[in-house]
Amino acid sequence: MAEQHQFGSIFLAGKTGTSQGALKIHADGFLWRKTGGGKSVELTNADIKDITYTKVSGGFFLSVSEEGGSTYKFTGFRDQDLSTIRSFIEKSSSKEVVERPLVVHGQNWGEALIQNSMLSFAPPGHHTRTNTTPNVFDVALTDVSAVSAPGKNKVLIEFHMDDTGSAAEKDTLVDISFYVPNTSQVYEAIKDVGEERTAAQVMSDQLKEHADLGGSTDESIATFTDVTCLVPRLKLDVYLGYSILKLQAASNEFKIKYSSIVRLYMLPKPNMPQTVVVLSLDPPIRQGKTFYNHVLLQFPEDEELEIQLDVEEEVLKTKYEGKLHTSYEGRSADVFCKVLKGLSGTKLSKPGAYVSATAKKAIRCSMKADDGYLFPLERCFFYISKPPTLLPYDEIAEVEFERQGASLSLTSAKTFDIRVVMKNDGEHQFRNIQRAEYPNFFAFIQSKGLRINNLAEQQEIAGQGLDLSEDDDDDRPARSRPEIDPTTGEVYNESEDEDFVAEEESDGGEPTDSSSDSEASDASQDKGSGGSDGEGEPKKKRKKEKEEKEKKEKPKKATPTKKQKVNEDGTPVKAKKPKKKKDPNAPKKALSGFMYFSQVNRPKVKEEDPSLGIGGVAKVLGERWKALTTEEKQIYEDMHSKDKERYEKEKKEYAATLAEKADADKAAAGEAAADDADDETD
Repeated sequence: MAEQHQFGSIFLAGKTGTSQGALKIHADGFLWRKTGGGKSVELTNADIKDITYTKVSGGFFLSVSEEGGSTYKFTGFRDQDLSTIRSFIEKSSSKEVVERPLVVHGQNWGEALIQNSMLSFAPPGHHTRTNTTPNVFDVALTDVSAVSAPGKNKVLIEFHMDDTGSAAEKDTLVDISFYVPNTSQVYEAIKDVGEERTAAQVMSDQLKEHADLGGSTDESIATFTDVTCLVPRLKLDVYLGYSILKLQAASNEFKIKYSSIVRLYMLPKPNMPQTVVVLSLDPPIRQGKTFYNHVLLQFPEDEELEIQLDVEEEVLKTKYEGKLHTSYEGRSADVFCKVLKGLSGTKLSKPGAYVSATAKKAIRCSMKADDGYLFPLERCFFYISKPPTLLPYDEIAEVEFERQGASLSLTSAKTFDIRVVMKNDGEHQFRNIQRAEYPNFFAFIQSKGLRINNLAEQQEIAGQGLDLSEDDDDDRPARSRPEIDPTTGEVYNESEDEDFVAEEESDGGEPTDSSSDSEASDASQDKGSGGSDGEGEPKKKRKKEKEEKEKKEKPKKATPTKKQKVNEDGTPVKAKKPKKKKDPNAPKKALSGFMYFSQVNRPKVKEEDPSLGIGGVAKVLGERWKALTTEEKQIYEDMHSKDKERYEKEKKEYAATLAEKADADKAAAGEAAADDADDETD
């Protein structure tokens, strides 16, 4: 494994504050991920222009600039981390890490230097910006919404005013004003000879060029009217500008910078002609004291839309480089996502390979007191609608199935729950999931490599062959259906059938002839004994003598009852001995590799051909198992070996328990016998 260094509690600095996360520095570059999921920053060595560090109180911060002009600042390092980071970066990428001193004497005059997408304010006398130029503060021009020169010597920079912000930040930077004297050497040198522009106007034009505003932020490129917003619940119009998305309702207005949109999700609602488009935000928007990390917009499935973008062809070619087109048409949800994706450059996620028991892309369940849908996507779970919840797989510590124990009868348990525990110690519980969803959902979680807390218990349930689907053609649980291993011919469910205990007495069905005769005889006895004339006694005596005579004359031969099966010679078939009662505490036998293969692939076979019966499914599974190579079978054989180790261990423990119980019973019997002997002596 290549060498790398990882640092926790590293903050990414921005205009609205800082976000905490973890920074990984490896041979190919930098990777920062926000704690709890959300925004991530990946920088490769090929795209990095320069790396600087600046010492501050308690440590230092690291600045990484890209060739395109963007600069990222990471803070939270300790002093002792500096030597490690410098030596590793210089060795792995051949890029020099230099110090950029911070000016702390508090002066408010100096030089405003523009380079790429950064405006740096430096002390007087520094007319060019380099990696070693002392710095008072920096301004990222990507955060600038407007630049103007309201006076001869004044330049005003305005920042994007959106509704996203950290919960801890009550104030945000709105604008900065610069006084630019005509004696400024930096901007006077840029002017042409005889040009009448002032130094402030030159600086304003330079800022507009490097900020690449691309038009007014209030100018709408595309508009979508009467859109239903589920979270927050509003009816609104959506305006898409060059840098801002605006949600306009009757009494509310939200402005969202495109850089705050982490990802888009397009999720079709099961059994409803609607599609939900999710805007995942970091930082979230705020309404009063409520923060919304996700905005849910709902579009009708049957709504068709044709839209023409109000943007010049030249801007499309230079700024968007073919990612945006002049016109779109199709379903309203598709058109909205395509336009927003082109403007913001945000990735779009849709449901993947998962299919529920009802052939949908989501599972109906409830979270807390509200019903909703859980979408198992390729890289995360997403729950809609209250509260909308994003659970990335790489942030999940474990998943636990609840109300799904091995002792629970699934014919009576119609639903089950799951509990998702996050690595940051948070947890989410989804309730009332239909039992028919269990096979597909369990297999999907295993395929994603998520840790299942009670995996052994769930494998035991799956090993019993429980069919959680509600097929009309057979209501028997799958544990009563034979499953045959094609390699050995062994019937696995035979061992499970031992759970059935044959009754010692009659099963409560219709009485046999012999029982009828006996009952009739008893009834005649009762009647005769209870009669007053005594006529019943002679009849009974004559009948008994006749039966004894016939019995002596005929050879002894068993007479079958009406309900009994008979052999060819007329003798009744001997009844099978009832199976011994199985101890419920005895360990379950290990499943074979084929059984593990079956429990994963049985739902797929049923989905491919719903007309197949029980035997047909078993036959297809057997054929597919035989077609596997040794390497493909090995994963299931490994599962069998692990389960066999479990069974052998539990078997020894069970035998030891039985031995202890036998010794205890023997000792108790001895004590009882001694007590009886004492009583007799007394």
